Amino acid sequence: MTKTGPPGGRTGGGGPVAGVLGGRASSALALAWPAFRDVLARHATEVRAGLADPPQTNEVGRAAPLIGGLLAVAAATGLPARLLETGASAGLNLRADHYRLPFDGGGHGPDSPVVLPDAWRGAPPAAVPLRIAARLGCDLAPLDAAAPEARLPRKRTSRAPRC
Repeated sequence: MTKTGPPGGRTGGGGPVAGVLGGRASSALALAWPAFRDVLARHATEVRAGLADPPQTNEVGRAAPLIGGLLAVAAATGLPARLLETGASAGLNLRADHYRLPFDGGGHGPDSPVVLPDAWRGAPPAAVPLRIAARLGCDLAPLDAAAPEARLPRKRTSRAPRC
């Protein structure tokens, strides 16, 4: 038997998100897991090498797809999200709901000094409230977002994560 869903067999519940996670969706979203698995198989050496260096996510541009994904889950479930970010660095993406995401015909998020211009293409994300119930970031070498050196890539050290 070929496993079509994500690891761990998380297939319970209903709705479009559960269908995709369980490999049962009939939409184009159902292609996401096999495509991801194919990329992992074709680039296993590069993926393994990347995993040896913990992530550094002090780049708020990555919040745009995070916001879109969180809105899709919120629209499908009506539930608030709990954010857990590994490699959180300065924790900037833990505040994604505080950023403005403009797109053709509108935008999402509060009137914020952090705007992600030209970060969203295609159909607008779901127009639902984004509620965050909890935020937790872990990082092997956390950064002070206000420090000038935090703007530059740095060599990571092997230390116990701080959460």
